[in-house]
Amino acid sequence: MAGDHDWLGNDAKTRVERAVVALEAQTSAELVVTVRQSSGHYRAADLSFASLVAGLGLFVYVYHPAEFADDAVPPALLVLYACAAFFCAQVPALRRRFVRGSTLRDNVRRAALTAFHEQRIDGTSARTGILIYVSLFERMVEVVPDVGVDAKKLGVEFGKAVVEVTAAIRGDGIRQLEQGLLQMAAPLARELPRADDDVNELPDGLLSWCARRGVPRTSCSCSASAR
Repeated sequence: MAGDHDWLGNDAKTRVERAVVALEAQTSAELVVTVRQSSGHYRAADLSFASLVAGLGLFVYVYHPAEFADDAVPPALLVLYACAAFFCAQVPALRRRFVRGSTLRDNVRRAALTAFHEQRIDGTSARTGILIYVSLFERMVEVVPDVGVDAKKLGVEFGKAVVEVTAAIRGDGIRQLEQGLLQMAAPLARELPRADDDVNELPDGLLSWCARRGVPRTSCSCSASAR
């Protein structure tokens, strides 16, 4: 990905941090945005596609009028299977077609909850942390509020902002993500107004979160997050 769709690049980090700082100037909520390439491995999808391709190859061998050397067919099918599995793993749109929607949603939800606790978003004194978890492969966004945030009271306006953030994955990328985050400011400021003595309890700088280790880091190729 490049340009405005480079979700893990410097421009994305700058835009997200700028939006979060502007938002938190109006509310006591502590917002964290985490972007992940994928919330699951989905190797089963690659194998399913590979099995389909290998099956088609076997069909051609059986029914095609041309003659093939019998001893060459098994290794040829094995190579075809391996190549198909590798190809599927490199093409997200194809890979998604071999994964159930419920599996995608469950993986995103599980990964978001893990990120919420391991990034210590639940550690603020007023329990007003909110995780905006963006999973690129699944093209889904999961919002995880702490117990001090009543998501129902944030209303339709906040819901529309979440829809805008989700649409950014398929649409205008980082710019649309930034706009979606800024749209969250009004409902958050209404329900959780910023106090004069409000203390910033989570870092404003961009964090990175490596799913393989599950710990916040200053740099990691697999994810990026901003306070």
